[in-house]
Order: sequence, then C-alpha cells, then structure tokens
Amino acid sequence: MQTLPEEHQAPWPALAASNPGELWLLVAQFRILEMERIVIPLLALRGPVHILVGGQGYDVDGILRSLRKLTPDIAHRRHIRQRRAPTAFQMRALLKKTPATRHPLIVLNFLVHYFDEDEQFWKSRYLLEDSLAELRRLSRVGPVVVTVLSPLRQEPKYMQVLNRLRGMTDRVIEFVPAPTSQQMRMF
Repeated sequence: MQTLPEEHQAPWPALAASNPGELWLLVAQFRILEMERIVIPLLALRGPVHILVGGQGYDVDGILRSLRKLTPDIAHRRHIRQRRAPTAFQMRALLKKTPATRHPLIVLNFLVHYFDEDEQFWKSRYLLEDSLAELRRLSRVGPVVVTVLSPLRQEPKYMQVLNRLRGMTDRVIEFVPAPTSQQMRMF
C-alpha cells in the first residue's frame, strides 16, 4: 500500500479513482493547478492518462516533480500524454480525434476558447455543443475530468454554458473562493 502525502487528500484521490462512464466537472479559480499536480501523477502511477489542454496554464514541471515524489521510477512519465488546443476549433477537433478508451482523459481549461472575444457567439455555441457531445461519447468508455475556471463575474452567457455543463456531468466539484474582508479605511 502506498502512503500519499498530506496534500493528496479528498477530493483528489476520489477524482483519481473515477470509474469508466463518469464525467467529472471541476470548477475552480486557482485550485486547478493543485489538481493537476496531484491527480495526474496519481493516474500516471496506474497507467496512461490523456490530457487535452485549452489555454496556457499547464504546469508540466510541477506535475513531473509531484510524480517524482510518489515514485523514483521515471518510466511513469511516459504514461502522461498531452495535447494542446489553442482555439475552440482545435479543441473540438482534438476531442473528435480522441479515441474512447478506458484510460482517463483530463480536459484542462475547457471553456477558455469558447468565450474568446474574437469568436462570434453563435459559432462558439455550435463548437461547444459539438464538443460537449464528444465529452459524453468519451466518458461512456473511460473516466473524463473536465476543468473550467470559475467565473470572476456573473456573465450570463458563461453562466448558461457552465450550468449546462454542470447538468450533464455525473459529479461536480466546485471551489468557491473564501470571501475577502476589506480593510477599514482610516481617512
């Protein structure tokens, strides 16, 4: 039995032990990087893990450091397979090309390109609906974890899509930032 460091506590081990047919949604602002550094190495210990990255926030070095803490065997690094999608069109294309396997799939920063100011909303909406159908297809065979950034402000279009995503997933983990107290002004 392997003992995990303290930071590898719930909900991360449950997320790493997700079952085929489960579609998870993780909504967070800053905890996504923490999830990457914990869940991906745990999954890599078991076998291949596929990662589709939207945006630029993927910390490969942090993931590999976490993996080295769990095992000295560098062969597990080959289990991590990553592809990046710099646009909504490419995210949809990567999802379509991804074969449904029993290996876990993690889609990081999923919604980042669908709300790009350069894209027309109707076009983004079409790409998003197609991508959501692909996520459901992929989750029928193997576990799929989708991460999205929690909204900093309540944009109606973003909230509508986020609620749609919440409704189609089997499990949702949402981190709400702690309220910040404002310092009193003296003058």
